[in-house]
Amino acid sequence: MTRPRPRRDRFGGAALSEMLMRYGWPAYSAYGGAQEEASHAGWMGFYDSTRTATAEYPMDRLHLVPAWNAMADPFHAGADAWQINMPSLTGDEDSVKDWWPTEHYARGTGGIVQLSDQTVMLRRDSDILLATASGLRSGGKELRADTAGAVLIRTTGPRDIERLTHQTFKNANAIVVTASISPKAAIVGTELPAPHGELSARTRFGIVPPAPLATLRPGEAAISDPVLIGADDDAPPGPDRALQEMLGSTRVRGAKVGVYWETYGYAAGDSVDVAVIISRHEPISKVRRIGMFLRLAHDLNGQVAVRWGEPTPGHSSWTVPGVVPIQARSIRLDLSRIEPGHYTVQVLVGKHGSTAPPMISSRDFVFEGT
Repeated sequence: MTRPRPRRDRFGGAALSEMLMRYGWPAYSAYGGAQEEASHAGWMGFYDSTRTATAEYPMDRLHLVPAWNAMADPFHAGADAWQINMPSLTGDEDSVKDWWPTEHYARGTGGIVQLSDQTVMLRRDSDILLATASGLRSGGKELRADTAGAVLIRTTGPRDIERLTHQTFKNANAIVVTASISPKAAIVGTELPAPHGELSARTRFGIVPPAPLATLRPGEAAISDPVLIGADDDAPPGPDRALQEMLGSTRVRGAKVGVYWETYGYAAGDSVDVAVIISRHEPISKVRRIGMFLRLAHDLNGQVAVRWGEPTPGHSSWTVPGVVPIQARSIRLDLSRIEPGHYTVQVLVGKHGSTAPPMISSRDFVFEGT
């Protein structure tokens, strides 16, 4: 792998102070000789007789300045806008080779790693139930997460930073934090502080919550986003346990995965039609398109669907207490016959016999294989 071009700074006076404030102490610095000096002069565009030291900064330093979209539109910015670690090498060298943050930060009390996450916002009568799950592995390292030490932060501005009362759960792959929040746009973050010298973790992202159920008009119905959950048990879990089994990211490995979602406005016992559709969406090259036209290659993209009607034996729903009817559902999916790639799971729910189009919600995921 080609390393990024090292930062070169002239040691002396204000330049040294500026460099230390911006980058911190370099891991190594030395005069590289005439050839290195000539290279530096060409890079800078001028030359003088003062020798220049080359400062090397290790690539595992933290990057704490967010992307521009996090400042321009923070409530719609995803977790990648606050990326603090060098991307992992996953077959795309360019993503790692181009990693060179505008500032460097070496935390004296121990490193911080970026958590993966999967988040859902479920509607309640007057507020929103936020559930965010974070994977316990980062960069090949297993995080020794203490559920008692997890912190959930919510902010709507520099002077409005709230430490939320929350519940924390830990499953085989993730730490899950749930809390009731106001239905206002905000930035939220999960923080897992560690003892001095050990690895802490965090994630943060913008949210725009849906309106609470009190805003639904009589006869109106709605659906939540689907949530990817573990599928270790034979029976799909109900609402009390489904969120506790959330996957810590939208990258799925293994033959089975669970999907949980809620509908709002349909009462228990209502006749509804339900479908769960998995669609693959991979870019198709011109060569493959020609092969498909000549019937020499198959289409990478396709759909697999499961459909049923309720109420019916074998498909259960659970009622969540509320002024507006809330029905929770979950299903286990077998992925053993699909190829690794990028997919979308869609959930469609509609009143049986109605001419109105069904409600649709979806979530993208990456299937990494079994």
